[in-house]
Parts: sequence; C-alpha cells; structure tokens
Amino acid sequence: KAVTAKHELRVVLKNRMNALPGLVQYVSNKGMSFEELNEEQLCSALFGTLLHAASKEHNDAVNSGRNTGRLVSYDRELMNSYYIHSILDFLEVDISEEGALERIETQRRKKSNGGRGIAWQGEDNNSSLISNAVVNANSNFLQADMDDRKL
Repeated sequence: KAVTAKHELRVVLKNRMNALPGLVQYVSNKGMSFEELNEEQLCSALFGTLLHAASKEHNDAVNSGRNTGRLVSYDRELMNSYYIHSILDFLEVDISEEGALERIETQRRKKSNGGRGIAWQGEDNNSSLISNAVVNANSNFLQADMDDRKL
C-alpha cells in the first residue's frame, strides 16, 4: 500500500525526530546514514525495520521451540487460491461445512481503505505513478528482506 494521505506520512516522518527502536541501527546495517535519508527512504526503512523485527521475533521463537504462528505473505499466499488451504489448515479452520469456502472467498475479495469510512477506490496498479525514489528506497530496504523471508 502506498503512503499517500497526509496523516499516514506524518506517522512515518515523526520517526525523523523520535526514531522507532532499531530503526537507526537497521539503516546503519544497510550501509546508510539515518540523518541523510529522504522521505521515501525513511518510509521504506521504517517498514523494513518492522518487517525485520517481526521476522526475527518469529524465527527466535521457532528456533526455541515456541509456536508463535506463521508469517504470511499477503500477495503470495493470502490472496493466492493455491496457498489459502495451507493457511486454513494451519489455523485449524474447518472448511468441510457446506458454503464455508464460498464465505472465505467472499471475505478475501473484499477491499478496504483502512476503515476510515472512505469508499474503496482501489489501488492504481499503474507503476508509472510510483516514483523512482520510492522504487530505489524499497529496493534498498524492503525488497531484499522480503525476498529473504519469502514474503
């Protein structure tokens, strides 16, 4: 999802003065200076920090024998009909009841703009609207981490 609304951008940019724990170190580990990040890089780095922290916590728990759940890729798994059955099996959802899969598919097809009462407009899939600065920032901070974790 693109960070486009002013309030969404403010949430991200507040990390310039009051950085999320681990954000500065995450950026440093990527060989960059936190102070020199532009807005797009800061946004991407913030999401990368959150992804890194969640996957590290999950991996640490799994390695110590604790079952903390499953990390699921929205695009590759949750919205892919092939993988949805493995997710439902993991969650122990009984789909044998008549109409259960149809109800699940109905839910999967629903879209939301975040519950703010705004009618769904859809994401514009026109990649030409994504600036080079965003593409570069995401390749620096998010893409490699997502690929490593197969998200």
